[in-house]
Amino acid sequence: MPSAGCVQPVQDRLDGPRRGTEGDGDLVVAVAAQPSHDDVALSRAEVKRVLEAYLVSRAALVLAPRLGPSTASWKAVRNLREVLQGIKPGSIGDRAEYCVNSVDQALGYATGRYFVNEAFPGDSKKKGTKVITGA
Repeated sequence: MPSAGCVQPVQDRLDGPRRGTEGDGDLVVAVAAQPSHDDVALSRAEVKRVLEAYLVSRAALVLAPRLGPSTASWKAVRNLREVLQGIKPGSIGDRAEYCVNSVDQALGYATGRYFVNEAFPGDSKKKGTKVITGA
């Protein structure tokens, strides 16, 4: 995943258990220490670095699943989702179902128009209205 240039300042403030190291394919897990009152006030530069890191991580989490399963980014996000969502490790769903769900989530109701036009051609609306109203 892309580096935001703010890993070191954040790691300097971390305390507690860590798992993995950068570059070995594992997720790095760390527990932040309780901040003192001096640490709460961030400088403008620190706020920019934190915001940049947040935006980069959000973009990576959203876009990585759209990459191929052989990429490191896809594997890292997949591993995270397996742990957080309790998915059986290594189980990958049907690709066609994934694609349909992705389009449905992205476009939603708008894609229904194409289904309706295909499934109910011509004067189907008039016939349906006639059946409902009885006229």
